[in-house]
Amino acid sequence: MSTLPALPSRDFTGASYSFVCFPAQMNGLRQPWYLRRLHPAWRHCVLLRYAGPDCTLIAEHLGSYARVEFLNVSIGQCARNLQEQHGALILLVDETRPPPKAMMRGPMSCVEFIKALLGIGRPWIVTPHQLYRHLRRAGASHVFPTANS
Repeated sequence: MSTLPALPSRDFTGASYSFVCFPAQMNGLRQPWYLRRLHPAWRHCVLLRYAGPDCTLIAEHLGSYARVEFLNVSIGQCARNLQEQHGALILLVDETRPPPKAMMRGPMSCVEFIKALLGIGRPWIVTPHQLYRHLRRAGASHVFPTANS
């Protein structure tokens, strides 16, 4: 088992931060036909949100349903598990939401689901890689060091 560095010394207890995870492998999930057009490392995204010292909210869209549940594990340990078991690239996102407004959403996908949770209204963001690039340009930082960071 690889040893990951500790999470950055930042207070993750506020509700204004989320982790957006891009797992490289989707172990156990059946791959829909439309994912074949995407790069294997950019086929899914998941949102983790702090919900208490030993509680994490996980939200993801899995094709036929949305999974939103509380896990009895700290957000740091949940992020480490995703990184170790699925090779996830994990971004720390500062959630400064714009005021609510009516908007049309595209077809429901994991990207549209995460965009809705974060208040992102950019209709041209449709793939996990486009979402990653948008979040990085908006100031999101890597939680764990990567070769490209």
